[in-house]
Amino acid sequence: MTPYPRLQGIIFDLGDTLVSVELRPTAGVERLYELGRNPRSVPLEAVLAEYNDILADVRKLWGAGWETGNRYQLNRNMFERFGITFDLPEDILDLEYCIAIHDLEPLPGVLEMLAELSARGIAMGILSNSMIGGTSLRTVMGRIGILKYVRFLMSSADYGFAKPHPQIFRTALAKLGTPAENTFFIGDMPEFDVFGAEAVGMTGIWYNPAGKSCDPPVPTHIITDWGELLGIER
Repeated sequence: MTPYPRLQGIIFDLGDTLVSVELRPTAGVERLYELGRNPRSVPLEAVLAEYNDILADVRKLWGAGWETGNRYQLNRNMFERFGITFDLPEDILDLEYCIAIHDLEPLPGVLEMLAELSARGIAMGILSNSMIGGTSLRTVMGRIGILKYVRFLMSSADYGFAKPHPQIFRTALAKLGTPAENTFFIGDMPEFDVFGAEAVGMTGIWYNPAGKSCDPPVPTHIITDWGELLGIER
């Protein structure tokens, strides 16, 4: 890529861009099962079987461009079938679920890259497609040192639209406060991150450290490590 002296802001994808993500979805269900009232004494195995069936349909919907969906909806479909209820508010349940399912670590070079861009005065934010609410994600992310560098972390679960829909990119841009033409969006999935961002006038960059191939169209801008990004901005 060539130098981009007009750069004012960068919005990042989250999973497999800034952090490695190891998901343990059944652990989240098990945690909520522990916290719920279960008057019918439904066994955990029955709940997990129902969860896997619902999750399979959710994944199909995401692949087909489903624009909304969150953990609350999935779990209501599941637990209400068994008469399992909760005394805790939804935000606490969401956080308990989020903590149980995620094992997050910053990817190599990420904290150094964010610190350098922050020092250069680049505005930054995070936009993630997730069924977990933003409050819960921010709590988890705050523990690994990333949030201090960004103005916001948005989860699609809170906004009714998911990448690559233009509406969620427009909201992210408004929150960042930089013009689209002076803003990068960087993510590991071209179809969601790169082309979705380009549709609203941003510069989409494919973060592709493994050198993967993709079906046409191939993104114009590709980086394989964060040093390339810092070189672009100089």
